[in-house]
Amino acid sequence: MQEKYYVLFVNLPIEHEQEELFPGLLIKKIAPISVFDLALAGSKGFREWAVLEPIINHCTTEVVSWDTPELTTPSGYDALNRIWLFSVMLILNNMLDQIPIAFNGFSWNVFAGQTKPGTSQKQINNFSGGILDFTLKWLFDIFNGELMRQEVKFSAMK
Repeated sequence: MQEKYYVLFVNLPIEHEQEELFPGLLIKKIAPISVFDLALAGSKGFREWAVLEPIINHCTTEVVSWDTPELTTPSGYDALNRIWLFSVMLILNNMLDQIPIAFNGFSWNVFAGQTKPGTSQKQINNFSGGILDFTLKWLFDIFNGELMRQEVKFSAMK
């Protein structure tokens, strides 16, 4: 079975509608998501939807990862880790405020614009994702009013 993960990114602008980096990793623009769209995601099982409310206007891109026949790694394990490695490469290139924030089993575009008046409603499956744990520290710093750009320190390194 082929697994696909759609990870919502903060502050990751791209020039084109979508760009494929290599087999199994694609960056796509998404439509603007409102707070009400997030609440709709909450009604479908996204328990942490309110955490994204202060920064949702900066979430304009999703990174899609899936297992491909060219990749001979165990199913599921590397699909999500591939996005984590991509985010680490952003950090190593001094792009510290472009972080993955939440993941889902289908595109974030499904929720985008669903609560606007006059919009034809799409059938939406139950949410199958959540907030990525390693971004919670950055979110708490944002809530405390600190800048998103900050020096990254890893506690495991001595």
